Amino acid sequence: MCGNTSNLNSHLQQCLSVKPKNNTSSIATYFKGPTAKLPLNSKRNKELTKGLIKFIVKDLRPLSLVEGEGFREFLDLGIPEYNAPSRRTISRLIDHAALLERDNFKKYLSNISYISLTIDFWTSDSNNSYLGVTCHFIDSWTLHSRVLEVIEVLESHTSINIVSNLKSVLKTWDIENKVVAFVCDNAANMVKAINDMDKFNLVRCTAHSIQLSVNAGLKNDVTKELINKLRKIVGYFNRSSSAQSELEKEQVKYGEPQNKLVQDCKTDEWFITSAEVQNLKDLVKVLEPFKSVTNTLGGDKYVTASVANRLIKSFLNTVQTCETDSNFIKTVKLSILQDLKIRREMMSPVLSKAAALDPRFHELKFISDEQKTLIWEELETEICEMNPQSQEIINDQNKANEIENVISSDEDNPPPKKMRSLMADSDDEDEFSIGFETPMTASRQLQNYKNMTTKCHRDEDPLKWWKENSNLYPEVSKLAKKYLSIVATSVPCERLFSEAGNITSKKRSSLSPDRVNNLLLLNSYYKSTKTSDHTLDAAIGFEL
Repeated sequence: MCGNTSNLNSHLQQCLSVKPKNNTSSIATYFKGPTAKLPLNSKRNKELTKGLIKFIVKDLRPLSLVEGEGFREFLDLGIPEYNAPSRRTISRLIDHAALLERDNFKKYLSNISYISLTIDFWTSDSNNSYLGVTCHFIDSWTLHSRVLEVIEVLESHTSINIVSNLKSVLKTWDIENKVVAFVCDNAANMVKAINDMDKFNLVRCTAHSIQLSVNAGLKNDVTKELINKLRKIVGYFNRSSSAQSELEKEQVKYGEPQNKLVQDCKTDEWFITSAEVQNLKDLVKVLEPFKSVTNTLGGDKYVTASVANRLIKSFLNTVQTCETDSNFIKTVKLSILQDLKIRREMMSPVLSKAAALDPRFHELKFISDEQKTLIWEELETEICEMNPQSQEIINDQNKANEIENVISSDEDNPPPKKMRSLMADSDDEDEFSIGFETPMTASRQLQNYKNMTTKCHRDEDPLKWWKENSNLYPEVSKLAKKYLSIVATSVPCERLFSEAGNITSKKRSSLSPDRVNNLLLLNSYYKSTKTSDHTLDAAIGFEL
């Protein structure tokens, strides 16, 4: 066969529908050579670096990612011109961005009047102990949540050391006079620390209190035996892949888990009777509402403090024993109720104040009349202290009312002619106008709000209501911002440590405590605002 190959290629494509493989590079590609890298200071390269840092921070990826062989190959394939920085440079940029963000957020907080804090301890895989602090506040009638600090604690967790660390945080952020409350779990050292600081309200984590009450209900011998058996059954399936496979088949077959599928047990202690199965089903029904409520109370994007006391009161009513309950369930319920009543008495009064300032619950039906009176009196005292001029107006009103009462009582016994003449000559309208027409005082605003008849639906957002009605009660709205900023649980801190676990795993245990703090700070800011781009732009522009 002779001749050129072009005719053969054409013949194959037309007659056989075969397209030859192109195994050769074009002349242009051959002479082009490797893709030229962008200058580090170029706008495009900086944009790519910013995107890479946001990817690492927002998704909490390891900093070593940028040195991975596979990642570098991916960049060469997708963005061959990108001049990716080293891990050291990425670390430096993150630290610088965090520093700038701290400064910006500190300035931002200087314009916020009221802040609540949640605190908790956590130990990393590398056995470092951290104290986490999150802040919560209302701005433009939106509830905001941010990470303030994740600081390493080298000393023991005594109340004295906790106080020292918390005071340091307050001083660093200059918020000591803004903090309304600290929210923490029921640990004795935490509770003592906040109480020793004296100045701040202590709010015990409502979710933790509920958990402790539920645990009290599970401490009876019957429940302990059931839970012990279930743990052994779960352990058996976790250790045996064949048993797990059989269980999955049965789950598919019946559409639900079957707890009695262990048929080859060599001991009777795993055997569960039908009565025990019924006890477990009844127990789940009792505990299910607690799970739902604790999940709801753990939110930090909506108001929770105002509903905490009301929900506990609801539990006390709904978890009552009934005639159809088995002896087992009655024992569980009574134990839970007994513990929950005690813990409700330990709930902070500020939660009731939050409820009073929530238009959905301002009638405070879930507390006694005596407690209602006390809450409203304390709020009135507070609102007058916030508005001294309002108290002066109230005092003037009282004086004017006293004079009016004197005049009224003397109408039947008119004063001497000379006195009547003096009174007639005086400008009565100007003299006593305070008693008849005055601007609405802060105290009057509070009374009007308290006595309002407009109903606010339970599903309505109280912050939206205040945004629409703050002009009617401007001074009361300040109190609403103060107390509705409190979160009912310390779950935001626990959630923070869940994220911290992602960046302090064994693979990344070499991260310094300061870098852990910076990563979590930036992660929090990226989730809550878009302004962090400005600080990252500034950091990249300065460093590169």
